[in-house]
Amino acid sequence: MTIINMCAGVPSVDPQLSYQTAASEDRANTGSTGRRSKRSIGNHSKFWAQRRTINVAFLSSNLEFIEFAKEEIGEWTQHINLIIRFVEGTEGDIRISDSAELKGHWSFIGTDALTVPADEPTLHIDLTTREMPFHVAMLHEFGHALGLEHEHQHPEANIDWNTPKVYEAFENAGLSKEDTYHHVFRTLEPTDRQISPYDKKSIMHYAFPAELIWDGTDYPMNKKLSEKDISFISSIYPRNTDPIRS
Repeated sequence: MTIINMCAGVPSVDPQLSYQTAASEDRANTGSTGRRSKRSIGNHSKFWAQRRTINVAFLSSNLEFIEFAKEEIGEWTQHINLIIRFVEGTEGDIRISDSAELKGHWSFIGTDALTVPADEPTLHIDLTTREMPFHVAMLHEFGHALGLEHEHQHPEANIDWNTPKVYEAFENAGLSKEDTYHHVFRTLEPTDRQISPYDKKSIMHYAFPAELIWDGTDYPMNKKLSEKDISFISSIYPRNTDPIRS
C-alpha cells in the first residue's frame, strides 16, 4: 500500500514561543480583539497581520524550481491582502528550500516561521520524491505558510479510520506513531483556528486510500485549491480590509 503523504509533518515549535510570536504579529491570533474566540497557549491561530508585506526567499540556485514555486504561490496570493515580496536569503520571513539534504515536503505554520533562525528554511519541497506532483506539494505547503492546518484534522471530518492500518501504513512511510497521531488522528478543536465547514476537496487534506478507512471511503489527492479553500483564505485575509502594517 502506498501512502500519498502530503507532507512530512509540521515542524514543532515551543508552545510559549509560538504563542508569543503569533500574538506579537497580530493580537487577533489570541482572540483578544474580538475577531476570533479567546485562545490559550498551544491553542491559538498563527495568521499574519492584515495587509502585511511577507518577504519570501529561496534557499536555492535552481531557477526552474524558483519560477515554478512563484507560480504556485500566486495561486494563493491572488485571493488575499498580503503583499508578497521576493527577496534574498536571510531577508525572508518565509524561506523556501529544495535542498537534497532535507527529506519530505514540510512547512512551519504561519507565524511559527518567525521563530526559525534566519539561515534555515521554513518550507521545504523534496524534489527527490515522485509520490505526488510538485505543484500539489507547493500549494499544500504554502497553505501552511499562510497559517492553515491540515483539513483531515477538522473537528467535523469524522473520518472512519482503520486505526491499526493507518499506523502501520505511516510507519512504513517513515512516521513514528507519535507523529502519525499528531499529523493524522489528532482532531483540531474549534478554538485551534478560525473554522470553516469541513472540505474533503481542500488542498490541505491528505489523500488516504480506501483500505485505511473502515467504511471504504476513498480520499483522493486534491490537486488544486478548492472553492472552499479560496473562500476561507479570503475570509482570513480579506482584500477589503484597511491597511494595518506594511
